[in-house]
Amino acid sequence: MKTISRTILLLPTLVLFMIIGARAENLLVNSDFTSGMNGWKSVISGQVTPGSQLKAEPLSESGGKSGKTLRLTDTDEVAGVGVTQQLPAQAGKTYELSFMNKTTRPKPGNPGYAMIQFLDAKGTWLNNPSAPTPTGTPTPEELKLIKQDICLFAVPSKDWQSGFISAKAPPGTVKMNVFFKAGNAGQGVIEISDVTLSQH
Repeated sequence: MKTISRTILLLPTLVLFMIIGARAENLLVNSDFTSGMNGWKSVISGQVTPGSQLKAEPLSESGGKSGKTLRLTDTDEVAGVGVTQQLPAQAGKTYELSFMNKTTRPKPGNPGYAMIQFLDAKGTWLNNPSAPTPTGTPTPEELKLIKQDICLFAVPSKDWQSGFISAKAPPGTVKMNVFFKAGNAGQGVIEISDVTLSQH
């Protein structure tokens, strides 16, 4: 009876340990933007129109489950702004990126996207369908083997919506970029919060 009682008493502790152990570690630095832009790099792409506004700024009291937000402001019809964080990655591992986002956009169109880029030791972007292949221009068969891991931001709304990417690192992967970008096809304000990256 004593042995059975001890086993029963240990079960809740074992279950709790399994639940805690099952929670995947967040691999990103400053994923809730409480430390400003620490760990993140701001990137501007395209030909910038004079007088336009392109910026990435952390907000301490706005939105998301955590109450912290990164805001991407893009008033340029041509250029775009984004943030990226680079970290080590292992070939064959699956990486899951989840986040909350809210978009304000004065005109119809794609507000932007989140993306995972896998890189080799030389910095070559491996999951890029537009990259040259050994045969030159990718054939339809080769394109089927190259998966661009991307998630479009939510359509303009007053409400926060969730985004998710699950991506498997291809052979040769040694590092990765997590990338959030306001699109180059118009103007808009995108708020991002509750970012988590896990490895499986």
